[in-house]
Amino acid sequence: MSAAMWGRWNRQRGRMILPTRMGVMSLLLVIPLALLLIQLMFTRDDELAMVERKLRAVQDIRTLQAVADNAERLRDFSIISVYQRSDATSCEYAAQRDILRRSIEELRQDQSLREHNPIIELTIPRLLHRLDRLRPTLGTEVNTPDMAFAEHQPLVESLQQLQFRLADQGGMFNDPDQLSMMLVYIALDESGELFTLLGRARAFGSLYLRMGHVPSDGVVTMEQIYERLTSQQTALQERIQRLRKDNPSLREVPLFSRHDGLRLDQVADYLDEHVIQAPDLELPWRTYFDTVSQHIVQFAVARDQMLGYLASLYQTERAALVRQQ
Repeated sequence: MSAAMWGRWNRQRGRMILPTRMGVMSLLLVIPLALLLIQLMFTRDDELAMVERKLRAVQDIRTLQAVADNAERLRDFSIISVYQRSDATSCEYAAQRDILRRSIEELRQDQSLREHNPIIELTIPRLLHRLDRLRPTLGTEVNTPDMAFAEHQPLVESLQQLQFRLADQGGMFNDPDQLSMMLVYIALDESGELFTLLGRARAFGSLYLRMGHVPSDGVVTMEQIYERLTSQQTALQERIQRLRKDNPSLREVPLFSRHDGLRLDQVADYLDEHVIQAPDLELPWRTYFDTVSQHIVQFAVARDQMLGYLASLYQTERAALVRQQ
């Protein structure tokens, strides 16, 4: 092969190796698109993992509510047990205490709850220690009810705070969806205060019915509870009406279309009729305690339904992300 032919073949081979101008432009377009696609895949995975955390948090919060209900009942019954103590009320207080202890111990046995929530494992010993320290508080007739309620309230608040921490850990407070955020606010923040208010109506109303009279400071307490229940009922209903207006789909959800379980005014009217306005406190305290307890259960069921609807929103979000992958 002559030198000229060899040079010509070598230049041709060089042109075959080097990319053409079109090839360079194609690479400049394909590489950013590939990087963008990879980034989108990672973003979708992160968003999907975030939704999964929210779903787990909702389920765990719903599991804890039963324990909180038991703690609230023990707190409210403690006020009854310290006034004119009897063997019957002491035994009932001890039984309710055992029920609460077992419900806390069941959290420790729930492997799925503990394995992705180390905070549960750390909190359970503290809850049991606080429960062991609880005793019906004795004092004068005037200050005993408030002392007993204050003695038991920190355990209730610890369970409420635990639900808050689970929600925060699950990213529920960072949801950009306004409906989801409002439901979280009502179900976690606002409901905690309302459960305490309902508990005070149950505890103090039952106490005064058992005493057979309402002392002067009790009149003030009862009227404050009544006014607070009625004002909170108005605020809660206005909030739900606004939710329905902004989210027409809620009109098909029974909780928001009828909201029978969110009736604080029924407890207020019952308290007013049988304790505040009653000329003679003739209603048996047990009847009052059980009736208000039924309303509290209905409110707890409504809260659970709200959390269930919130979980359905998260499930819809998860399904949309899965389709986009």
